[in-house]
Amino acid sequence: MATGACLIPSLAYEDAESAIVWLEKAFGFVCTLKVPGATAGSILHAQLVLRETMMVMVCSDQGCGANHNSSNDNNDGNSANNSSSNDTKKEQKDTLLRSPRAANLCTQGLYLIVEDVAAAYKRALDAGAAGVRPLKEQEYGVGGFTVHDCEGHPWSFGNYNPWQSSQ
Repeated sequence: MATGACLIPSLAYEDAESAIVWLEKAFGFVCTLKVPGATAGSILHAQLVLRETMMVMVCSDQGCGANHNSSNDNNDGNSANNSSSNDTKKEQKDTLLRSPRAANLCTQGLYLIVEDVAAAYKRALDAGAAGVRPLKEQEYGVGGFTVHDCEGHPWSFGNYNPWQSSQ
């Protein structure tokens, strides 16, 4: 069995190619896989890695969605083919994930553990990240900040490591 995190966040982006470039520049991710979409230059799915953390980016030509079954979108496993029912199921699959920009809201956030919080903050701001919570060092020695990425996903960075704290 491969090593790595057993929980991998999946985020939706409308412009996957631009988001990949931005996430590499701003946060240091490395793109390890791009699955092309149906139209030239589009990306259906991408995987980005930062140290032992992986993030899956999901996009489609019609906007972001969580439909990974590009070969047979309407096959729900039943032999009976109800067109109306399948269209509804496809629509539901295509809207499982939306970028914060497309949905005009966000319901999750991400936290990345970093050793040099100030350097991570500078890198994010230099890449154009929108500051949400500025860099702050707490009285008890923990530092952190929160920014929005190029499409509005909130990312928090800090030197607090709950894995070390629980040992």
